[in-house]
Amino acid sequence: YPEQFEDYYRKYTDVLEAVEKVYQMEEEPAKWCQKLADHLTDAAADRLDAIPRKGQRGDTLLGYNMSMAVYLFPAFLETKSKCAEEVTDAIVETWNKRFHTTVGKASYDKIMGGFQRKFCYITTAVCESLGKEDDCYELELLRSYRDGYLMATREGEALVKEYYNIAPTIVTR
Repeated sequence: YPEQFEDYYRKYTDVLEAVEKVYQMEEEPAKWCQKLADHLTDAAADRLDAIPRKGQRGDTLLGYNMSMAVYLFPAFLETKSKCAEEVTDAIVETWNKRFHTTVGKASYDKIMGGFQRKFCYITTAVCESLGKEDDCYELELLRSYRDGYLMATREGEALVKEYYNIAPTIVTR
């Protein structure tokens, strides 16, 4: 995850800086943040509507949710710009209302700190069987999803807690 995040951050630094510049020029920055959130959400909805199969739409939405929680929001927050919190808050609120989901925001440091750095039991077992290290891309990505997306809500926290109660048994068997 650290390398992928750095690549993402470098790739979109100009865009993040441009968002900050426009934000600072706006007479009503809160309205502009809402407009940006609406535009992003509308664009995603248009793409999702173009997918004919419901299952594919759900998978694509899950991918969007994960990308925002693991890359977009942490990248905005990493800039430490004036607009970072306001923009991410607007996107989170608009996105969750539109798609009836619970995307949350987390900083890169919070994601890297992890949820007490617990293991992804089942994925760890699979990765070990494939000869992958504990810091492989797959494990880091799933940990980031857990910490940046699932842990942002009570429902997600409950799922994670349930997972940690049953996963060790599954792995053992």
